[in-house]
Amino acid sequence: LVLGSGAKSSFLYPAFEAKLTSDQTLTDNTLTKIAFATELLDSNNCYDNSTYRFTPNVAGKYFTYLNVAFVGSGGINDSSSQIYLNDAAIIVGLNNDSAITQQSQYISGVIDMNGTTDYLEAYANNDVAVGSSCLLDADNRKTLFGAYRIGT
Repeated sequence: LVLGSGAKSSFLYPAFEAKLTSDQTLTDNTLTKIAFATELLDSNNCYDNSTYRFTPNVAGKYFTYLNVAFVGSGGINDSSSQIYLNDAAIIVGLNNDSAITQQSQYISGVIDMNGTTDYLEAYANNDVAVGSSCLLDADNRKTLFGAYRIGT
């Protein structure tokens, strides 16, 4: 961000956005880390697309978002998407519908991070009506994860 004086703001980065490379299968009733392997943006090389983890090198408040598209051919009873800070869920979204074949969840929030040891990861869980698995849909960026710094 360039300010009127020509100076650059230290906000809006580090920033990242990542998506699924292909559909990801979830096992019924099992919390699973989402494999966001394709980076769309990584301003400061803080996102690791092999561990699917964002570790910013600058302390601050980060606007964080996660969109997850679930597809279950036999129907999905309920599902959850979760943003983890370190080893604990900090933002959680839930759908409790009865045997529908598609669900989408968008969750977001501001997370304070220390810039050295804090990291973010995304997880999903589902309970299918019939069968044993559900897909996270990778088409058209339906399943995305991202964050950017908004302040100190």
